[in-house]
Amino acid sequence: MHKHLMKLGGAEMKKRVVILLTFILVGLIAFIQTALAAETWRIGAIISTTGHYAPLGTAERQAMISLSAKINGQGGILGRKLEVLYEDDEGIPAKSAFLAKKLIYQEKVIGILGPSVTACAMAAAAVCEEAGISMVFMTPTKEVVGGKKYIFHVTPGSDLDAIFISRFIENKLKAKTVAILHGPSQYDMSVARLVTQEVKKNPKLELIASEKWSQDDKDMTPYLLNIRAKKPQALVIGGSAFGPAVAIRNIRDLKMDIPIICTSGTAQQEFLDLAGEAANGVYVTSRLQYGNPLPEEKDIFETIQREYKVLPSSFHANGWDALLVMAEVIKRGNGDPKSIRDALENLKNFKGAIGTYNMSPTDHNGLTTECVVMLQIKNRMWAVAD
Repeated sequence: MHKHLMKLGGAEMKKRVVILLTFILVGLIAFIQTALAAETWRIGAIISTTGHYAPLGTAERQAMISLSAKINGQGGILGRKLEVLYEDDEGIPAKSAFLAKKLIYQEKVIGILGPSVTACAMAAAAVCEEAGISMVFMTPTKEVVGGKKYIFHVTPGSDLDAIFISRFIENKLKAKTVAILHGPSQYDMSVARLVTQEVKKNPKLELIASEKWSQDDKDMTPYLLNIRAKKPQALVIGGSAFGPAVAIRNIRDLKMDIPIICTSGTAQQEFLDLAGEAANGVYVTSRLQYGNPLPEEKDIFETIQREYKVLPSSFHANGWDALLVMAEVIKRGNGDPKSIRDALENLKNFKGAIGTYNMSPTDHNGLTTECVVMLQIKNRMWAVAD
């Protein structure tokens, strides 16, 4: 009987030792993670690398990976390495919000880059604003900022795109009547609304047709026939890759002889691949100057061409500048979230690949129309318009 009790006591003792060692191991792992985190600046990147918007997010991620490697290769920020935690939201707003919470509350990031898509950026922005963590997103839709204190963006706003397009139609194309064809996404709707406003404000221009395609449309001919009947002298297409590519192929099939201007969401390789020869002659607004890059653009051109064997797209520029700006304000704010926000709001004369940023309490973008470039597709390649 005594020996049996001793055996039970030994078993109990072993169990307690195992439990104690488990607690020690868990604590040690947590300590190591905390120590490692303290040695790096941790930021999150919520990007659409799968799903409908994968071409956008893939380019943005490539640029971030290249730039973060360069920053770390030069000693990091204030002597610490930069650690970017990448998350894919698949272009789903609810997932963007979930990932923002995960990065902030579990991973303890001090800032977030992205998302790639307007609807996703709106979802993540609400989380970041409540948490007091700065988010630098990569879409041109200013509505995402909406008076928030911690939300900024590095892409030229759709309002700048619209102003530039209106001036181009009047001064370069010498057109007087304008039509708009656009998609159903928040970006498409926003840019179409802003182009409409700018055209209507211009006494020398008249908007005579406006059509919207549906998400599942694979043929834009019915909309284009309505536009052709009005005989506009210029056509603006608001969208990303698939919709505009389909529309332009349909325009060529209909033999419509009309100048076409696509908004900046179209400036990606997927559009060239989808549109093929039909893209030749189309104008597209861009963040980058092809053929003769500006001094501040040369780094991204050389890096992306060397590492990925492609010319950088506007979306490479989005990712590049988002990280470039965040790295700068981490340095200025010494990694403190509140100081990072203040540094963003007071960022002046800071040159990125896209343009020179001059942010303020009333302007969380800080760019002007000077950063917008008009390209024309020639031989299925980007070139600065004559």
